[in-house]
Order: sequence, then C-alpha cells, then structure tokens
Amino acid sequence: MNNPGDEGAGTRLVPFSREIYIEQSDFREEAPRKFFRLKLGSEVRLKHAYFIHL
Repeated sequence: MNNPGDEGAGTRLVPFSREIYIEQSDFREEAPRKFFRLKLGSEVRLKHAYFIHL
C-alpha cells in the first residue's frame, strides 16, 4: 500500500533482491534496548515483506 490511511493512493510492487540498502541511521552495531531498527544480533521485518537478521 502506498498510504494505509488513504485507499485511493493505490498500491505498488517493490522488487527485492539479495542486497538491500538502508539508511545509515537505521542501523547500529551497539544499540540501546528500545532501538527497533536493524542491529547486530536481532531481526526486523520489512513492512509487508521479509524478515532481515544479522
């Protein structure tokens, strides 16, 4: 979905491959307990997609 609050915004397909690029601010090697982004030793789920773990 492009916008869950507005069904008129439509949908789109997003292709995935083996490599995913993320913003530097969305990853930390050493993260605080409530850091809900990608960090070493944990996994996150991409919205409506796959789980990623390091």
